[in-house]
Amino acid sequence: MALGRIKWKNLFRILDWKQVVVCTLLCLVLLALILLNLYELMTLGQENTYRNCQNNYLVASREIGDFLRVADESIEFSSQRIEEMLAGGATHEEILAYMTRESANLNSRIAGPTTGVYGYIDGVYLDGTGWEPIEGYEPMKRPWYIGAVAAGGEVTHVPPFMNFQTGSTTITVCKVLSDGVDVVAMDLPTDKLQAVVDGIAEQDSFYKSGGESPYSYAQILVLDSDGVVIAHTDTTQVGMNYAASEDPVAREIARQAFANDETLFRVEGEDAVIYCSGKLDGKWCILSGLEYSKVMSRITRNIVISTVVSILGILGMVTVMARLAIRRYLAETDRMTGINNRSGEEKVSRLLRAGQEGLFLLIDVDKFKSINDTFGHDVGDKALIAVAGALKAAFGKKNLIMRLGGDEFAAFAVGVTGEPEASEVVRRLFDEIDAIAVPEMGKRKLAVSVGAAFYHSGDDISFSTLYKRADKGTYESKKIVGNHVTYYSA
Repeated sequence: MALGRIKWKNLFRILDWKQVVVCTLLCLVLLALILLNLYELMTLGQENTYRNCQNNYLVASREIGDFLRVADESIEFSSQRIEEMLAGGATHEEILAYMTRESANLNSRIAGPTTGVYGYIDGVYLDGTGWEPIEGYEPMKRPWYIGAVAAGGEVTHVPPFMNFQTGSTTITVCKVLSDGVDVVAMDLPTDKLQAVVDGIAEQDSFYKSGGESPYSYAQILVLDSDGVVIAHTDTTQVGMNYAASEDPVAREIARQAFANDETLFRVEGEDAVIYCSGKLDGKWCILSGLEYSKVMSRITRNIVISTVVSILGILGMVTVMARLAIRRYLAETDRMTGINNRSGEEKVSRLLRAGQEGLFLLIDVDKFKSINDTFGHDVGDKALIAVAGALKAAFGKKNLIMRLGGDEFAAFAVGVTGEPEASEVVRRLFDEIDAIAVPEMGKRKLAVSVGAAFYHSGDDISFSTLYKRADKGTYESKKIVGNHVTYYSA
């Protein structure tokens, strides 16, 4: 393995198992938080969609209800007063004078422009604003007259129609008198209801512009008793009959809205829309809708962004940990051989302080200077790398091996406390050394001189003392040709 380029597959060998466990736990915690955040956001998004939808409905029903209620009460009062005047023998002029006064007061009561009070009274069309019907105008054929008669004495609202007087779309509030023939009416321009709807939507205008809240895409609409759209945040829908529409989505909206006095339902079209609807005085339906799919799409987008950021954070954390581990590994590793450098001394010292018994071996390559002089330093380096490989094979992963510098190596065999066990360890080492073959050296074999010192539990000695003891043994072993070990003895 080239130490300048640590491969990912070698990271688990480099990383400390505690770091791996901590990193894994952190990743699992972050993943759990992401999933919990996903669940909470989806749940919150659904709840807030319903809540926002209901809030808009309540505001719309209150404002539109107040507006229509004043109009209903005004036409009810005017009808009763005209009934009384007719019963008292009032002339057409007297009734017209009353209608004129009432028309003047009407605008202030309903907070908006109207065409005043008018009607078909005792065979004559009377108008409180002084409007003169155009030629061919037949009151009894107008929607307001037909609708009032059909309602049988109840105050009713006629679907939007084109008003000849104002030239605009109008809703008429009307009532037939007790004789079943005379009718009193007043017009409300749909602009007023549209303004109410737009005003409620305007409160959420920053939602539509992609502002601070994701709970946007609001719809507010009003249907009359026939399913005709009286007002809508999408003004292109005004005047359409949802109940008789060829569009299945529009028909489903009308069906659900009129099925219950107050309900919350969902309609699937190009987008899933949540509606909250209710009936106004048992006549019209007011609906507030939120385009649920778009709301959840924005929430999902935010979740995806959060997830990506979290994953990048995890990868960043793993990368930093890996870099720190690689840096520590390179700082503790001999660049040529890939085993511990002198940092191994501190590792052995920690084992000694922890009371770990074992065998310390100091290993010198015999006549290494002669190898360099004869074959060159490149071959000498290959010989050292081969010796390090022999130490790895002989001592395995549970024991410490290190290169202290030059041709000097060391090893600490954990748990080896007597010569019988030590002899087996040293024999494996010598067998591995004998098996080394450096092609450039021809038939010349490598040999090592080994000094050995035991550390027993309770020994009050430092690494420096243990090293000196083993060094004495190495000195004695060098006096003998070939692989040899000398044990320290007091």
